[in-house]
Amino acid sequence: MSKRRQDLVLPLGKYFAIRSRLKTEMVLEVKDGKDEPGTPVVLNEEAPLVGLTGDDHQLWHYDDQTLTIRSAINQFCLDVNARDSRVVVQPFLHGGCPTQKWILSENVIQAKDDSDKVVSATDLRLHAPVEVKVRVKVNEPESTGQQWIIDYKPAAFFHIRNHDTAKVLAVHRADPRSGSKVVATRKDSGHRTTEDIQLWYEDRTGVIRSKLNGFVLDSSGEDVVLSPFDETKDCRRWTVAGNSIQNRSNPSLVLEMRPPTTSTTKSRRSSAEAISSPLVVSRQATANPSQFWTFDRIPESSAVRQRDRGKYFTVRSRVSGLVLRGNDSPGGSSAALVATGDREKASDSNALFFLEGVTGTIRNSVNNFCLDVNDESPRLILSSYDPYKRTQQWRIQGKKIVCRQQPDLVLTLDDSEDGDQGVGREKPVSAQIDQSSENQFWDVAYQPAKSFYIVSPTNSKVLTVKATGQRSTSKVILSEKKPKVESDQLWYEDEHGAVTSKTNGFVIEALTEKDGVVRTTPWDPSNRNSHWLIVGNHIQNKHDSRIVLEIHRKNKALCANRFTGDENQRWTFEYV
Repeated sequence: MSKRRQDLVLPLGKYFAIRSRLKTEMVLEVKDGKDEPGTPVVLNEEAPLVGLTGDDHQLWHYDDQTLTIRSAINQFCLDVNARDSRVVVQPFLHGGCPTQKWILSENVIQAKDDSDKVVSATDLRLHAPVEVKVRVKVNEPESTGQQWIIDYKPAAFFHIRNHDTAKVLAVHRADPRSGSKVVATRKDSGHRTTEDIQLWYEDRTGVIRSKLNGFVLDSSGEDVVLSPFDETKDCRRWTVAGNSIQNRSNPSLVLEMRPPTTSTTKSRRSSAEAISSPLVVSRQATANPSQFWTFDRIPESSAVRQRDRGKYFTVRSRVSGLVLRGNDSPGGSSAALVATGDREKASDSNALFFLEGVTGTIRNSVNNFCLDVNDESPRLILSSYDPYKRTQQWRIQGKKIVCRQQPDLVLTLDDSEDGDQGVGREKPVSAQIDQSSENQFWDVAYQPAKSFYIVSPTNSKVLTVKATGQRSTSKVILSEKKPKVESDQLWYEDEHGAVTSKTNGFVIEALTEKDGVVRTTPWDPSNRNSHWLIVGNHIQNKHDSRIVLEIHRKNKALCANRFTGDENQRWTFEYV
């Protein structure tokens, strides 16, 4: 298989969905995604795909050391409520707890100490969510809710960053052979952040592997190297444990970063050696910062961001087909929110919304107003952003739109008033207790992105992706607009609002004025230099609103700098 073809085949990770064999569209989830001991586990419709995996409240992994099934939310274990046999999640009890031990066997999830007891959906004829209990295994599994599909998801890749130095683990000199050293190096030390040599993942058993070749960490020698996995060798079984890299067979052993030796630091034979330091195995876990690591997840851009999908979406009621829309309110600080059946109104800009990830708000495209609850009633309105209002915090969770601060409140089509039943009928919407009723189900449909030129008013030149042989390191320059429309001069806002190149689907990465380089790069949520948003007539960094893109006054090149309001920091956006 060619290297290019191998890149398209993603390895499976440690997380999986537990899917009903009888109703494959339904999976086990931690109810409402609550991070609380004793939260029930229910069977519900699978949420829309988030990245390569899905929503954490519907993801699990199996710890073969403790025989526990853990939630991706908080590592709580699948457990049983002694009073009513309901399946719940509870923190892991060290020393062993019989009700937390499970065996995945022949499409059933059976109790370790009683193989006749299995996880069962109580009644699949009921509307979701369906209660889940532990019951005696029956002889007709095909017609019951006792059979499950363990659906492993593709691995999520991440950087491993040391707390003490902020360096990340990498494969020395990009050597894919067995025995190649694992070193700690600067994230920007000549490597692109998404290259395989700096990316890692957890396999189905939770063992850390390199994305470069699928090899595992091997501590059999003085320095940590990469080797093929061998389950008989404990020195090759390293896992993520909180903020440590821990040996699975001997948890007292962790990996730490060894300071570079004098000879390595002064060596001129290799620039890579001068910025790297080997890892060693610590004989005992301590509180030394060199033993602490952060695992920065890097979702695959092709999976998390659909090419040419824009940031705006419509919200349509599943039960009535009515479309959510903000009514016009010129000059006001709030506007009415209704669900309309008028085709013309349902297709205008007032019916377009976007998710603002920093504030956790859902906003209208016309006035930037946020989904909010009326102070005097449960009716939903649109209002100007207020960082202290928790009623403005909403998220899309499957077919529901849920209040972040009060998860039992969901967006509800109000059927209490008949209203106009004609073609142009309108109904109010409100925040109501979640009953999983049909008037609380919505379809969110992202709209295709609209492409535009980014034009500087100072010289009428446009932002252009300069063609190079390296697709992820293409420089962004200013050039004259071409006679014909070409993708290297077109941009769009993706579903995160990030300014994205039409030609390759990559986002802008810009450092400081001193670095003076602006280029395109694959989407990386941990790279704060690649989150650029359109705010008025400026292109602003999402994480630092004081930084914007500008044309350098001296060399006339594109760069990032502090906001001054000058003409060289302004842009116009010409849609095509």
